[in-house]
Amino acid sequence: MIFLLKLLHSLFYDESARQKSDTSSGNEYATKNVLINTKVNPTNSSMLVVGHSGNLGNGNWAELLAKKYQIKLTNLAIGGKQTENDLQAVKSYFFINQKSPSLVFIYSGLNDMWSGKTVAQVVKNQQAIIDLVRIKGAKRVYLVLGYDGMKVNRGVPKGGLARGTTDEMIEGYKKRFQSYQKEAPNLIRNATIIPIETSIERVKLPNTNNYSKDLVYDGLHLSAKGQKIFSNHVDKSVFSINGVLP
Repeated sequence: MIFLLKLLHSLFYDESARQKSDTSSGNEYATKNVLINTKVNPTNSSMLVVGHSGNLGNGNWAELLAKKYQIKLTNLAIGGKQTENDLQAVKSYFFINQKSPSLVFIYSGLNDMWSGKTVAQVVKNQQAIIDLVRIKGAKRVYLVLGYDGMKVNRGVPKGGLARGTTDEMIEGYKKRFQSYQKEAPNLIRNATIIPIETSIERVKLPNTNNYSKDLVYDGLHLSAKGQKIFSNHVDKSVFSINGVLP
């Protein structure tokens, strides 16, 4: 009898500890701690992408993954818009469609940071998107943190920006985005975090004031080569049958 009681206590304790560990982050669907163990085979699945212009253009990271794995891609990204616009785009999508694609990627926040929004404002909109797609049946939801802005957003040409934009304003944006990348993972719930891609860098060309366009063509957006690197980063972070794009 004593042995049986000890066995039951051990089983109950282990199960309770496991449940506590699984939900300690407040994230009931997926946590950073189980990212490696929850990779999925995306072949012939469906994918929804939400966010800014970093998700757009021919050969963007999402398009590359969709082609590679025969994923049905719905891209709601809006160039130049902010997370409040992303939320409205998702609401409009579900006004027509009753069910969410199985995979949802949210890569946003840069435009919000550029306009001076706070991390709390950005995360509030992102969380609303996450909650909505979960209600609509999304099985996997990912928050993409993006690239290292301190490495990539160098030599941004002010000529293409609003009149009066200064170097100090650009530096302020980079620091706000850096703060967002650091704080968001601890605030977001019910989504898996895709970590920052750190290998992409915009470098200054030797003996000149110009910057290389090899990976970043304007100081803000990735080139085709940069998009491939970023696509591989997402691939290896999320999918179980990943490989490097040619």
